Amino acid sequence: MKVKVKDIELIVKDIKYGDYLKLLGHYQDVFKYQIESNGDVKQEQFYDLLAHTSEIAFQNPKEDLKKKYDITMQTNILTQIMMDYLELSEKSKKVNGD
Repeated sequence: MKVKVKDIELIVKDIKYGDYLKLLGHYQDVFKYQIESNGDVKQEQFYDLLAHTSEIAFQNPKEDLKKKYDITMQTNILTQIMMDYLELSEKSKKVNGD
């Protein structure tokens, strides 16, 4: 799967259905907390969600991301991948006809 963030384009692994369900549950847990706490998301929970995404997307996340990009760009890339995997991004909505 191709992911584009700003002028960076990456090829990441496609997500398997089982991984999709696990990631969706993780995402829902994080954002359920956000709703219950009046809009706050704990950074630790959010970065744990991104770590989960990185393990699905890359064979070696440290080599593919950490050594190449600063933490802001890593966060942007992983957030975009997560949104594409969960079919929540504008790109995935256009591909699926929504």
